[in-house]
Amino acid sequence: MINPIIPARKTLAKAWLFWFIGGLFYLYEMVLRASLSVMAEDLHTSFHITPQQFGLFASMYYWAYTPLQIPCGLILDKVGSRKLITASCVLCAFSAALFGWTESISVAYAARFLMGAGSAAAFISTLALASGWFPVAYFGIMAGLTNLLGSVGGMIAGKPLVALCNDMGGWRSAMMVLAILGLVLSALTWLCIRDPLKTEPESSGSDLWVPLKAVIRRPQIWLIGLVGGLLYLPISTFAELWMIPFLEGSCAGLTKENASLAQMILFFMGGIGGPILAGLAVRLGSYITVLKLVAVIECALFLLMALASFLPYTMVIGLAGMIGLVFGGQVLVFSLVGSQTSSKELGSAYAFTNALVMGCGSIFQPLLGKILQISWSVMGGGYADGVPVYTGGMYAVSILSLPLGFLLCWVMLYWVKDTYGQNTASDKPSVKEA
Repeated sequence: MINPIIPARKTLAKAWLFWFIGGLFYLYEMVLRASLSVMAEDLHTSFHITPQQFGLFASMYYWAYTPLQIPCGLILDKVGSRKLITASCVLCAFSAALFGWTESISVAYAARFLMGAGSAAAFISTLALASGWFPVAYFGIMAGLTNLLGSVGGMIAGKPLVALCNDMGGWRSAMMVLAILGLVLSALTWLCIRDPLKTEPESSGSDLWVPLKAVIRRPQIWLIGLVGGLLYLPISTFAELWMIPFLEGSCAGLTKENASLAQMILFFMGGIGGPILAGLAVRLGSYITVLKLVAVIECALFLLMALASFLPYTMVIGLAGMIGLVFGGQVLVFSLVGSQTSSKELGSAYAFTNALVMGCGSIFQPLLGKILQISWSVMGGGYADGVPVYTGGMYAVSILSLPLGFLLCWVMLYWVKDTYGQNTASDKPSVKEA
C-alpha cells in the first residue's frame, strides 16, 4: 500500500534501507539471470549443447519465473516482502550451487528452472516495499531506481563476472561464489527488512482471487503487458543471452572481455535511461508517445546492430549504449498499469503485467537459437574442435527477429489508452511498521 503522506525523516531513512536491501535481491537475481551470456562458450564445452539447447537453458528460467508471478503476488499480499525475499534468496543460492556442481544437462535445466522460481518475487517484492514505505509521489522515482539496480546486476553479469570466472578457475567456481553471496543476502534480508503494517483487514482466501480475475478480464492490461514484453527484448533476449556470443561471432578478433564491456554499457545506459525517459513523458504529458518513440528507435538500432560485422568496435559500443538508453523507457508500462488500476488490484496488476513481460523473453530466447541453428545449416557452417562455429551473418539473421517485435509493439500501442496524469492509486492509506 502506498503512503500518500510525506513521512518523517527517520521513517524515510528506514524506507530507503528496506527498499535498498530488497533491491539488492533484484540486483542479485539479475546477475544470475544474465550470467549465461558470458558462460556461453564454457557451457557449450561442458554440456556439448546446440544453440537451441543453450536458448533452452535461458528459457527454463522464464518458464518458472513467468507463471509464478501471480502466485508470488498472492503470497506477497499474505506474508509480506521480508519472508518472501528471504525464502526466495535461499532458493536462488541453492539453485546457483546446483547449477555449478552438476555434470548432467537435465539437472542443469532443473537448476535454471529453480533459479527462475527463486527470482520470481524479486521485482514485485521490491516494488511492494517502495509502495508500502514511500509516499505515492515517490513511486515513479522508486520504480526507476529499482530498474537501475537491476541494470547494475546486468552489468555485474558482464565483465566483472568474466573476471570472477577467470580468477576462480572457471564458471563452476564462480557459481559457487554467487551461491554463498545469496545466503549472505538472505540473512541480511531477514535481519534488516521490516514490512509495513496493513491498515486494511486481510481478505479471505477466496477473496484473494477477486482482484486477479478483475485484472485478467481487462484487455488494456493484456496489451500493456505484451507491449512491455516486446520492449524488454533488448534485455531478456539480447543482453542476457545472445549479445556476447553475437559480438564474438560478428566482430573479428573481439575477446569475451571486450564483448562483455559492451554488455555492461547496455545495462548501465538502461538504468539511467529510465529516469530520463520518465522525465520526457512528464514533459510531453504522455506515456504512449514516449513508448512509440522507444519502439521505433529500438527497431532502427537493432537493424544497425545486425550489421556489426561491418562496423568498428567503437560504433558497436555506441550502439549498445543507445539501445540501453532507449530501452529504459520500457519501465513506463508499469506507470501505465498503475494509472489504470485501483489500489485493491494494484499488486495483481503488477504481477500479471510482469508475467506477460517475462513471457515474451521465454519465447524469443529459444526462437533466436532455433533461427541461428537453421542459419548454420543453410549457410554451411563448420566446426572447430567439435563445436559448431557461427559467423556474423548467421547471428545477424537471428537478430533481425527483434526489429519485427518492435514494429509489432509500435502497432499495438495504437490500441493502448494513454492515461498519463490519472492516478487511481492515491486512495491508499498510510502505513506503519509491523
